[in-house]
Amino acid sequence: MANEYNKRTALSASTTAAVADAPADKGLRCHVTVVNKGDVPRNVRLHIGTSTTANAADYLEYDAVVVKGTPLVRGPLVLKLNEKIYAWANGADVNVVAMGEEAWTA
Repeated sequence: MANEYNKRTALSASTTAAVADAPADKGLRCHVTVVNKGDVPRNVRLHIGTSTTANAADYLEYDAVVVKGTPLVRGPLVLKLNEKIYAWANGADVNVVAMGEEAWTA
């Protein structure tokens, strides 16, 4: 049976953070919403992997511009065991919400 997944992350300026993570024994299917709460447009990067350092092929978004009032939504995204979705923004006032379900068992 699938377990609900919900994680909220407030990004720090120019710092990569894990915003969704699949456990070691289950995969994860989720949607990611990026919201800019500030008045200044922000560049956002999203990638899937096992490290905060991304390979070029790992990026879902690279310097996508997110403005106040217009969220960036991506999904459904499927993570294998131990994979994570990482996010980075060039300034503060950016939140990321990942919602979905932990699914199949390894």
